[in-house]
Amino acid sequence: MDLAASPTEPVAPEAQPEEPAIAPEVPPEVPEPVEAPRPAPFAEEEGSEPRDDLDAEPVPSPARPFWTKELEKKLVARLPVWIGAAALALAGGFLVKLSFDRGWLGPTVRVALGVLFGLALLAAGEWLRSSSRVVAQGCSAAGIAVLFFSFYAGVNLYSLISPVVGFLLMALTTAVAVGLSLRHGPMVAVLGLVGGLLTPYLMSTGEADPKILFPYLLLLQAGILAVSRRRGWWPLTAVSFVGGLLWILLWLFGVFEAEHSVWLGLFLLSTVALFLASGLSGRGRHAERHRQVSPELNRLVALGGFVGLAALMLKADHTTQSWIFLGILSAGSLVLARLRPSYHLLAWVSVVAPLALLGDWALGEPELDRFFWTAACVGGFLALATYAALWKSGREGPWAALCAVSGIGTLLIAYLAASLQERELSWGVVCLGLAVLYLLAAVPVARARARGPSEGGDPSEGLEGALAAVAVAVTVFASLAVPMELERQWLTVA
Repeated sequence: MDLAASPTEPVAPEAQPEEPAIAPEVPPEVPEPVEAPRPAPFAEEEGSEPRDDLDAEPVPSPARPFWTKELEKKLVARLPVWIGAAALALAGGFLVKLSFDRGWLGPTVRVALGVLFGLALLAAGEWLRSSSRVVAQGCSAAGIAVLFFSFYAGVNLYSLISPVVGFLLMALTTAVAVGLSLRHGPMVAVLGLVGGLLTPYLMSTGEADPKILFPYLLLLQAGILAVSRRRGWWPLTAVSFVGGLLWILLWLFGVFEAEHSVWLGLFLLSTVALFLASGLSGRGRHAERHRQVSPELNRLVALGGFVGLAALMLKADHTTQSWIFLGILSAGSLVLARLRPSYHLLAWVSVVAPLALLGDWALGEPELDRFFWTAACVGGFLALATYAALWKSGREGPWAALCAVSGIGTLLIAYLAASLQERELSWGVVCLGLAVLYLLAAVPVARARARGPSEGGDPSEGLEGALAAVAVAVTVFASLAVPMELERQWLTVA
């Protein structure tokens, strides 16, 4: 007790003298630490104190944690699930194969067990969806893969199911996969798309029937578009379009016959119209994402449509039917380019592609009467469409240039076809007639340019370029009339 009291007693008297001693020490401590970091530039070279301060400041480096978290999420959480889903799918396939090799079960029981295993995986995916979405996604994807393999085995390996029934079952599986992707994510949609594109090949009976294949592919693309539009999975729609285009090319260079042109052309036009309509009518929650991605996708789709129809025309030997399909696609692309200036590149494609196909046809020495009528229709349509599009478009110069290119290009290609077959025509008269037509077309442009914005005319300055383009066309036609009509000895006089 005495010892406990003795230490406490000296503490109290010592605390009183310490207070005044601390008070004078406070003022020197306050300015000194403030000035102390000023010699830090010398310490920066040594790498001691200032770097500790700098290390404390870069704490706002959340960029690395963000990427590391994303990487961990993909590699640690999702990747094992995807590997597990692939393992489950392979397990189902190898189980059927093992039972076949060992002779354990009959073919009917093997396929039935495979189907039941796939359905069980789908049920497990739905059951686990509330507790673990990633695992549920893997189970559903594995179930879709097992069902595809089981139906394929039932048709091609064991001949237990007819090809027609197998095709319908795999198409139903594709539809289920597309529907489940809305609940489980893009992995299921990818499997459904790949399986749906491969179904016609896997269930092939050796008889080419475009009336079944291409409507089926169009329905598949419509389903993928509906899902992608709702979730914003636009790369998936691009894959579906490329898959349909590959089917067109495989059909053309494989089992194509003349009567197949109708179905291939209708499929291409329907596909392009479906994709463009879906891309240009972006509304709802994902409208902003749609506006960011759809222009690139729409250009890809339109260009792919021209590629497919060009291949069809070359394979069908420039039939009138193929020219009608190409004309419809060109007209739609011109309308789109007129309504949306960001798609103006499609206007050039709509003009250059038909002219290039006309040139290819001319080099093949076609029947000239049919060729001239087709060239007149193609050139006249392109010239009139581009001339009508220039008014109040804000891009009068480029549209007038397309109008001039349409007429000049068609004339030169027709002259080439006639020259290769030594067919003589009054080309001078044709050139002068075209010059007069373009001169008449230049009159309204010149009047609108002269009126100007003050008199209610078109305020766009592009009328200068439009008038120049049409004037160039008139000059070219008038100049070509001389060498085309006169013989060589009269050229100097002319």
